[in-house]
Amino acid sequence: MHKMFQKAMDCCGCRACEDICAQKAIRMETDAQGFWYPVIDGDKCVDCGQCKEVCQIGKWDAVGINAVKQCYGVKNKEEIRAVSSSGGVYTAISDYVLRQGGLCVGACYDEAMRVVHAVATSSEERDRFRGSKYVQSDMAGMYKLIRSFLTEGKYVLFTGTPCQCAALKLYLQKKKTDTTHLVLMDVVCHGVPSPRVWAEHVRALEKAMDAKMTDYTFRNKEVGWRNYNVKAWFANGKTCSGTPKVKTFARLFSMDVMLRPSCYYCPYASMERCADVTIGDFWGIEQLDAAYSDNQGVSMLFINTQKGAALWEACSGDVVSAKKYDPSKLTQPQLFGPTNFSREYDAFWKEYTKRGYAGITVKFGSGNKTTARFYDFIRKVKNRLARV
Repeated sequence: MHKMFQKAMDCCGCRACEDICAQKAIRMETDAQGFWYPVIDGDKCVDCGQCKEVCQIGKWDAVGINAVKQCYGVKNKEEIRAVSSSGGVYTAISDYVLRQGGLCVGACYDEAMRVVHAVATSSEERDRFRGSKYVQSDMAGMYKLIRSFLTEGKYVLFTGTPCQCAALKLYLQKKKTDTTHLVLMDVVCHGVPSPRVWAEHVRALEKAMDAKMTDYTFRNKEVGWRNYNVKAWFANGKTCSGTPKVKTFARLFSMDVMLRPSCYYCPYASMERCADVTIGDFWGIEQLDAAYSDNQGVSMLFINTQKGAALWEACSGDVVSAKKYDPSKLTQPQLFGPTNFSREYDAFWKEYTKRGYAGITVKFGSGNKTTARFYDFIRKVKNRLARV
């Protein structure tokens, strides 16, 4: 019987193995940190090996890696930038795909505020995909679904983390699927935090506000683009923004203490990408081009393949402005290597295991003002160093 991985740091939790198993012998189980890993049911497994063949562990080169060919800074219309994480380039590209009768697949919040991948066939459905969600998204069933769209000849734009894009490529290769109508868009990824910690953060806010949470943003541009300007909306009409409690999850994310173990060893954190186009916040734009920088957001766009170039040529006229930059001048750390373990990583998970979400809130989050101020200072120093 196959074992999918040797160490937790090897597995990125992409779920491609689960989707490809015809025997339904693989189920995903969460560990103590809240990350899911594949578990093989020996009674159902027929030892066909397909799960191993689709697994991306040790196959970084097989997914098709391309050096960044062009880099742009992009600004969409002001009303679109206002509801986007950065400059709104995703809206421009996805609008074009939808106009062609295509489908968009991206990450959104479901009714329980879990981060999941879903399908959009209209701009209204697609709008749920706008904005960064700093949580690992659930891809259950998406590989089969995307393959069914492609076999029907539908145009599909898939947006996800680099490891999710790599997983989809390997899955479709294994299934011998024609990917002519598939465009892959990956994001510049810092690493994915624990879905369990996120769920507990949501529950804590719902308890405090005495209502179900209905939406959440890490980029509330009412107070500008830079930093984690968090805002949450609730079913009773109340909102919460800027308070220590609502910012707890963002603060923990900035401390690098609760990322999936594989993220600290990510092979895709580089200037060689596995997707056709790459998008992200253009952090450091003020150092490259102060005149183009503002506090309402600038998107960074990489063109990595000919397919990506053709797509951008078709939709670039829909944005307000796009300026080309030299990729060698970029300074974002995640373009040159994965996020480093925090020195507080072990202490964080020890405290979480012992006292749960309430404990880490007191020791590392909003409950400890001294600690919060210290890590706010550290984050600011890291951001400055990244721009040098």
